[in-house]
Amino acid sequence: AKSLFSAILSRRILLFLAAQQAQLSGSLLSRFVTQSVVAVQDRPSMMTAYAIVQGATNAVVGILGSAALVVSETALLIIFGITLLWINPIVTLAAIAYLTLTGLGSYKVLGNWSERVGTVSAQTTVRGNTEVQDIISTFREISVLGRTGLYVNRITSLLVLGSRAQADGAFISQI
Repeated sequence: AKSLFSAILSRRILLFLAAQQAQLSGSLLSRFVTQSVVAVQDRPSMMTAYAIVQGATNAVVGILGSAALVVSETALLIIFGITLLWINPIVTLAAIAYLTLTGLGSYKVLGNWSERVGTVSAQTTVRGNTEVQDIISTFREISVLGRTGLYVNRITSLLVLGSRAQADGAFISQI
């Protein structure tokens, strides 16, 4: 029951954070494309690309998600551990053995999903960085032609896909 409750809570937290991350990245991108050509070309392009595509993900899903999950898991484990030790130390040892076997089994089962999630995450990061680099290198033309919205939409869809993969990856690691 603890594992099921924890998994459901973790999933909800991570999906919420993934949605917030995608929104933050989209907002950063929207603000970026409305700047002047001089301001855009004044910053290193890889720094801009990283901030928009990967930086927001690391900050929101990676750091905040991990912190929230560690706090909730630690609290639950301490409460259950103390209770089990107090009630019956033999049951505690049996629970540790059971949870170890369950963890190893879950790791084997979730391996393929984790691989797919990692592939999607890597592909969206590379594609997102490439798209941002395209915006930076052709910013003047894109601005003059009024095509910034097209690029924002295209990159935002990549960010949504990538943030979902990040949330799935964090969820898998928690299981």
